[in-house]
Amino acid sequence: MPRRIFRRRLCAGWTPPTIERAITWLRDHCYDPDHVTLCWGDSRLSNVLYGPDYSVLGALDWEIGYLGDHEADLAWLLLTDWVSSEYLSIPRLPGTPSREETIARYEAATGWPVRRLRFNEILGAVLMALALLRIQVVLGIGDLSAVAVARLDPLLSEGP
Repeated sequence: MPRRIFRRRLCAGWTPPTIERAITWLRDHCYDPDHVTLCWGDSRLSNVLYGPDYSVLGALDWEIGYLGDHEADLAWLLLTDWVSSEYLSIPRLPGTPSREETIARYEAATGWPVRRLRFNEILGAVLMALALLRIQVVLGIGDLSAVAVARLDPLLSEGP
């Protein structure tokens, strides 16, 4: 399907209301990052190569790397973990750190406090939704953005 149709549908209010609300929330809460770093863009466990002793040997899929707030990679990791477990009602594998443990370990490893995780989680869910909406439009299939909406609803319901 031509891009102009996808753009027209998105611009015509075709996106789900939760995603529209999230985009507005992001505009209203935009900030300058404390640290601008190289961001992976696709930080998730399936993009990490591990050795026999579970040490990290490499990180894959850097095609969407960019300079930005380091917390965006943490947010994407947490989002993809949530999609693969809690969203599907699948228990985490033994030894998989909790959300809180992951954040604490991230802070300890980087030496930087996590301050704007909510913003980056909302941003990650919106980016996921937009990719899924594009697939949905191009393939002419049902609503694929439900997973992103399911994550955005509680994030947008939190306080300021």
